[in-house]
Amino acid sequence: MKDILRKIIFMFLWISIILFIGTAILEKTQARSINGTRQIEIKVENQQVVVPKASPVAEANYKFSRFYRVIKVVLMFLIPISFIYFGIPKIILKSQKSLKEILVLFAVYSVYEFIMYLPVGIIAGFYRGKLFKSLNLNFSSWIFSNLEDFLLNFIINAISFMVIYFVYKKFKHYYVILFLLMIPVSLFGAYVQPIVIDPLFNDFKPLQNAELKTKIDAICEKAGLKNVQILQVDKSKETNYLNAYMTGVGNSRRVVLWDTTLNSLSEDEILAVVAHEVGHYKLNHVPIGIVLQVFESLIILILVDSIGKKIYKKKVNGTNYKENAFIPIMLLIYLTIGFITTPVDNLVSRKMEMDADRFAIECTHNNLVNGKLQAKLMETNLQVPKVDILTKLWEYDHPTTEERIEMANSYKPWENNSYRFVK
Repeated sequence: MKDILRKIIFMFLWISIILFIGTAILEKTQARSINGTRQIEIKVENQQVVVPKASPVAEANYKFSRFYRVIKVVLMFLIPISFIYFGIPKIILKSQKSLKEILVLFAVYSVYEFIMYLPVGIIAGFYRGKLFKSLNLNFSSWIFSNLEDFLLNFIINAISFMVIYFVYKKFKHYYVILFLLMIPVSLFGAYVQPIVIDPLFNDFKPLQNAELKTKIDAICEKAGLKNVQILQVDKSKETNYLNAYMTGVGNSRRVVLWDTTLNSLSEDEILAVVAHEVGHYKLNHVPIGIVLQVFESLIILILVDSIGKKIYKKKVNGTNYKENAFIPIMLLIYLTIGFITTPVDNLVSRKMEMDADRFAIECTHNNLVNGKLQAKLMETNLQVPKVDILTKLWEYDHPTTEERIEMANSYKPWENNSYRFVK
């Protein structure tokens, strides 16, 4: 046990050292850019928005992001592999049928993963956020928020894990049962969690600007959505980034605007943001995404089952690949396949985001504002106009700023009555 603890400490220190050295080098080489201007020049030529150059701060932020992205991908595989290699599952799992032992294993791994990712959170999250002036929380508030998130996710994931374990053990074609269970769980996460869980950690209240609320109501009604709550949430205490979303069903439907969005954008830009979010809702992107997600999970589970059987028979020379000791390997296979399929998920998401942009343009009839909005978001959220192909494939679930501005410049369905979304 002492040997395992020593290895864990050694790995934790190496992760911290690599992050510290890499961050120090980047901070040194990018010092001038970090202290440069955050503002970008938004130019309009012939009633079209010119794709702006990234600010020096955004360029530096992008370089930091690429470094941290590599670290996160390595840790995505290194953490579960090291957990298995260190022999932690062997110490905990004495029986092949004990639910108690498998829950202890789940708890230990959850804590192990949290600890190993902690240096990334502190350096890539908190320190980088302070360095680029995008994070407003102090360290104690930040760490408390992360602990809250960890505990909440741990409870939810522990319950989910017990259900998955029971189905996995009891049914031959367990992946079919899990596929069916994913549908209500995904619906809960998409529609219920933002209404039930989020208010526990955020201060929601009705939109204070009555004139703006009236105009947002008009956008919702134009999309055929009535009795939509218009709320604002205090996010400026946490971040300077901008965001908004729409969620809920029936009478619980709500448009939520971050106060940073309300404080940083013009009224027309805010309406364009709202139209985009209403577009997601009107175009059924959430249920479509859920359907695609659960079917993708079914395919992945079938592949995991097939690959797991082959590995178990070849390497372990056993017959019951469902024994507890082999579950960590099965989870590692699932993680690997999930990583490989990520570019497909992001491609679908980017398509939905672009369609929501088109919906917003059709709804507002204002290409110029929508184009300027993308440039403004690029400035406030420290984005660059385009990214390298690997970043786009594995990280970008939204189109690049360049793509969104170019679409906003060219999309004018009213010129030939070729509306796709809003009649």
